[in-house]
Amino acid sequence: MAEYHRHFIPDLSPNLNYTPQPTTSPSAKYERHLTGDFDALLQALHIRIGNEIGAELLEGSDHTTDDIRFAVRVYEYIGFIRDTYASITVTLVGSGDQLFLSIIIFGHSYVRRERYRERILKKITPAVDAYIKERRLPRF
Repeated sequence: MAEYHRHFIPDLSPNLNYTPQPTTSPSAKYERHLTGDFDALLQALHIRIGNEIGAELLEGSDHTTDDIRFAVRVYEYIGFIRDTYASITVTLVGSGDQLFLSIIIFGHSYVRRERYRERILKKITPAVDAYIKERRLPRF
């Protein structure tokens, strides 16, 4: 039988007045249904994320089942000023010209917190708006 020593068990003194501190969500999310060209939208987002934010593509995955296409791209941005980090996940699902886009940004900034994630998201979403405007596609 294994013997457990006291130093493996953290010393947690009971504090009856402890209340959990409210936390902010560590992510920002943007989702949209639209119509259009799967590859064109995916390329527009890739260019925007690379040029506007300076994030690097870490990994990508593509899958096709019958007439449904899936694409997932994960980007990473690491800033050297004030300890900033962001992971940007782009998921695009398409069936014919019907598309569903989901962008989730998980990140940390020592100073800005949730405003940092929202600021990155606001740099990406104009690519979607420009894509819609160029093709004069209906918005849902």
